Amino acid sequence: MPKLMAYTAFDGDQMIYIDSMRELAIRNGYIPINPEHALGYYLCTHSHENSKAEVMKDCLTLVTISNELWIFTQYEDAQLHTLPEGVLIEILFWCRRRSAPIRFFSIEKMMRSLGRNGFVYTGKPRSVSENDILTELGDLFFKEITNFLKQTVGHLRPTVFIDIRNEDYKYVDWIRISAYDSNFVPIVPQHLIPESVYNIHGIEEEQKNDKRTLSKSCNNVWAIYQSDQRLQQILEYYPDTGFNDVEYIDIQTQGVPKYCDPRKWSVTNKESTEILQERTKEDS
Repeated sequence: MPKLMAYTAFDGDQMIYIDSMRELAIRNGYIPINPEHALGYYLCTHSHENSKAEVMKDCLTLVTISNELWIFTQYEDAQLHTLPEGVLIEILFWCRRRSAPIRFFSIEKMMRSLGRNGFVYTGKPRSVSENDILTELGDLFFKEITNFLKQTVGHLRPTVFIDIRNEDYKYVDWIRISAYDSNFVPIVPQHLIPESVYNIHGIEEEQKNDKRTLSKSCNNVWAIYQSDQRLQQILEYYPDTGFNDVEYIDIQTQGVPKYCDPRKWSVTNKESTEILQERTKEDS
């Protein structure tokens, strides 16, 4: 049975803890959907020309593919009005889409649980209604975030799953920029569900199934290849997966310096020759 996906919301001042949020979710049997891991603060903001409204649209897209909403803050009983506006927008959006409780996590308890074997921490479920938000925020603040949602919800961008080899992961930011330019919200499994976290907890085999679940949640797939051999492999794989919207992307078209112009990228003639020979070998 596929796992549930949890959107892990947080105050930007707590970004240092996002890897721990991801690990907690994976250890608790969930697939974490963390906005920073998925979008990249700088990449997303820069791609959207420094518009917070456009960045929030992509965050809300991630909320739509999630089964649960988790809020990481200082206290499990944190009052709503103390949360940043971005998190409040996500909470209101969630309340209007689902009736499921929201889980609030104490960052301190999260860190203690990760440091102790056998200490399972699942947060505190809280029922939050739209009226609760209005009561705590007041008319003006509530009206502002409500108006934002009215202007935004009908214009969310679709998701695209980035299928890229671990060996080519170092080039993934070029692919993510291309996704933003193509009006997609990029989803990279190495960012959200890295193999290393599964290995730490001895659940390596679960990562493959979680990757498939994550890919199935997306609207589109970009299968990245860098050689004819790799292209043939993914052409043999995807027709049997049930995906209808798969696009095969040659990494050489994504602006990666190494593949655009090896002679200019390399510091030495030796490396330049090796890259060119590697390409010739792969394409033969």
